[in-house]
Amino acid sequence: MEDKSDPVLPDVEAFLSREGMSATAFGKAAAGDPRLVHDLRSGRELRMRTRARICAFIEGPKVAIRPNQEAGV
Repeated sequence: MEDKSDPVLPDVEAFLSREGMSATAFGKAAAGDPRLVHDLRSGRELRMRTRARICAFIEGPKVAIRPNQEAGV
C-alpha cells in the first residue's frame, strides 16, 4: 500500500511530539485550520502556499503569548 500522506506530515508529527502541542492547536496556529493535522493524517495534500506557511511556523521562533499580554494586563 502506497503512502499518500503529504511530505510535511513527518515534520508536523515531530514538532507536535517535541513541543507537546495538540494537533488542533497546531492547526489553528499554523494555518487557521483546527482540522489540519487530522486531515493530513487522512491523506490531505496541501497547496504549496499552505505547506510553506506550516514550514515557516515549524521553523520560526517559539514565543508564548498569554491571553492578556497584548493589552498590558
